[in-house]
Amino acid sequence: MRNKNYKYSINKGFTLLEMIFALGLFSLVITMVMGVFVKSSQIQRKVIELHTVQREGSYMIEMMSREMRTATAIDETQACNNDYNIKFTNYEGNPTEYCRSNSNGVCLASGEYLSRNNKVINSSNVRIADLKFYSSDFRAAWNNEQPMVTISMKMKPTTSQFDTEISLQNSVVLRVY
Repeated sequence: MRNKNYKYSINKGFTLLEMIFALGLFSLVITMVMGVFVKSSQIQRKVIELHTVQREGSYMIEMMSREMRTATAIDETQACNNDYNIKFTNYEGNPTEYCRSNSNGVCLASGEYLSRNNKVINSSNVRIADLKFYSSDFRAAWNNEQPMVTISMKMKPTTSQFDTEISLQNSVVLRVY
């Protein structure tokens, strides 16, 4: 005598077509999840790079601004705009120069470092893409009003797989009365 459930007992496995469909669907889901993971990892690295550059740039801009704010004299040749360097006498009476420089601190218009009195300030993690000092006419300003200097700086990470650049700017009014 034949068992009624016999014909169902032979068909308890998956067919080849069902297995191929399940593996294809599983592969598609894994590929999408990995794509999201890889993209979020890239975005995280880019954010970390930008944060590093922004933190270091803010420090350099603030350092220059504080020292310029208390300057007692500015070099007369600084009345020009778009200079890559600025020279002034700081509050202690010492001559001070900020400029773009090479890795040895020598001022160059195409330098990738920021230097103060021929000493490099920034780390090797960032490079200066552009640095300009815009200023009021100091010769006229010293007599009539407080002179103002605007520092404009563009920075990039030294090694990056992304094309990240950050621009920072600050205006400083010198405290000369």
